[in-house]
Amino acid sequence: MSRNIQYILLVFVLCFGIKAQAQQINLKTVNEELELLQGEAREKLDFLLYSTPPKLFIDDDGSMNYIWNQDRAIESVEVFGKNQFTLLTNETHATDFRSAKVLILRLYNNETFEVNETLFNYFTALNYIIVQYESERAKQTIVNQMSQLKQAEKFRDVTFLLDKINKGDDYEE
Repeated sequence: MSRNIQYILLVFVLCFGIKAQAQQINLKTVNEELELLQGEAREKLDFLLYSTPPKLFIDDDGSMNYIWNQDRAIESVEVFGKNQFTLLTNETHATDFRSAKVLILRLYNNETFEVNETLFNYFTALNYIIVQYESERAKQTIVNQMSQLKQAEKFRDVTFLLDKINKGDDYEE
């Protein structure tokens, strides 16, 4: 009898272990996504990342900078530095967050990626969450955290992308 219980427990452990491994998402890089997309979808992502959509930048010092918005809804939100992630819960900017199609989170070299679903409460129109990182050591933590987020209903239609950057890289240079 004891032996049967051990076998049953072993089967459960193996099943749950395999299921947990299957839940990790395969993340693409920004460049891989751009290569896969075609037509209007590719143009839209390219525009959101590298052109002049209405943007809100949250700098390392916590300052909020609007550019190209001139009475248009914000389409892109970029956050520089992990310490500023909590500003995403700021109700003052909730209207801007609700209209954003892309959210770019930049980690600096020694920062770890720690997020939870509540950080994104105001983001209701997101198509992409992109995590930019400098340190290759941070990649696995990012993948694990994004895999957990992807399981939430809210992120079912959101594409998660990675973007390895070099220290000091900026789109606006």
